[in-house]
Amino acid sequence: CGLALFAAQGPAIAAALLAVFNQMLFVQARVAMLDIGVLAFSLLAIAAFLFSVRQRRPQLLFAAAGVAFGLAVACKWSGLFPLLTALLIVGLIKLLQHWQTSFGDAEPTDWYQPEQWPGLRWLHILLCFGVLPTLVYLATFIPLHGLSISTIAEAQRRIFADSITTAIAGHTYMSAWPTWPLLVRPVWFLFDKTSDRDIAAIVLLGNPLVLWPAVLALAVCVRDFVAARSAAAFLILAFFLGCYLPWA
Repeated sequence: CGLALFAAQGPAIAAALLAVFNQMLFVQARVAMLDIGVLAFSLLAIAAFLFSVRQRRPQLLFAAAGVAFGLAVACKWSGLFPLLTALLIVGLIKLLQHWQTSFGDAEPTDWYQPEQWPGLRWLHILLCFGVLPTLVYLATFIPLHGLSISTIAEAQRRIFADSITTAIAGHTYMSAWPTWPLLVRPVWFLFDKTSDRDIAAIVLLGNPLVLWPAVLALAVCVRDFVAARSAAAFLILAFFLGCYLPWA
């Protein structure tokens, strides 16, 4: 993703190191919850989408992103958030182009380009970000449920029922979404007394040295987006807010 955003090796390595030193990824990977799967496929899809921004013909990269988005949603329905974010970005750019919008002092680094993706049609968008993810998502149910449409549909009903009941029910481990960027409250995955003097625990807590400065970095992105119309700043903000705010 860093390489796609900045087209330079240094910032890409920096982005990778920031991810490596955020121990939330380590904990999620080691306990093998669904979240690490949805994150992996979402990041692959976002990377494909970010690379497509610089291409005149993005259809193949859009299709690759669509496949990865479908796999992300198959892991967990929260994979819909980055998919919808990508769809909104493409829709916004196409809408502005339809209105023949342009900046009076246009720059190559602007987040919006009137001539971007000249051959892209709404049909391509629908196929890559609608039909393809849906087919990939449904295909992941076939090994378990076969080709039975009714059984697969019942699985969707159960997932939806769990999402609007169990997922939002209050529990003692929960952490409120406005506090997440500031790491106000960690989530305890395991807490067990192994002896009179020893306690075993797994705690999901981001690295303050990574995530507290990230709040300031987001403020810099807002400045760069407003003052310089930076494409990188726009894409970072879009995918951060698109993956974060739906949890509200």
